[in-house]
Amino acid sequence: MSLSVTGTGVVAGMSFNPANGTLYLATGQGTQELYTVNTSTGVMTLMGGTHEDLSGLAFTQGATATPEPATFGLILAGAAAMAAFRRFAGK
Repeated sequence: MSLSVTGTGVVAGMSFNPANGTLYLATGQGTQELYTVNTSTGVMTLMGGTHEDLSGLAFTQGATATPEPATFGLILAGAAAMAAFRRFAGK
């Protein structure tokens, strides 16, 4: 599904932050901006540029954020590489 908001470009993601009750909208494909959306009036307020082509937005409930699977995989790969380096550097 492709959604375009007049004057902003293609909507890349939209997510509601339950912690502060704010709806966020991000654009991509060249415009790369982040907005807040007033849920009563529909008025969007520009927060700034994302400088990235986003493909979605998400918020977690709770104080601790869980990394996405790709990030978790990179963390594990980095830890394994560090362990291998320490093992072979000591020889």
